[in-house]
Amino acid sequence: KRVRRPLALYPELGSLSIPLTGLLTLFYKGLLELSKSFLDPFGNEGYPGQNIRVDVLVSELNFGAANRWVSAGQTLPAPPAPP
Repeated sequence: KRVRRPLALYPELGSLSIPLTGLLTLFYKGLLELSKSFLDPFGNEGYPGQNIRVDVLVSELNFGAANRWVSAGQTLPAPPAPP
């Protein structure tokens, strides 16, 4: 019976229900792969395609970090004058 459920959309959507069923299937397949990567972010359980690459993440965070520190230091107020 579960195989016929997408066909239940046919009276409402007509022939558009056929490609929409494929699109919905791709969406849920992607959602499943994303959930696998959240459950195993470093690839310990055998899903190497969904690993979080920590080296790339750190390099992207460090890219331009020196410029951010300099610009943040320029926005600080001047120190108070001694009494």
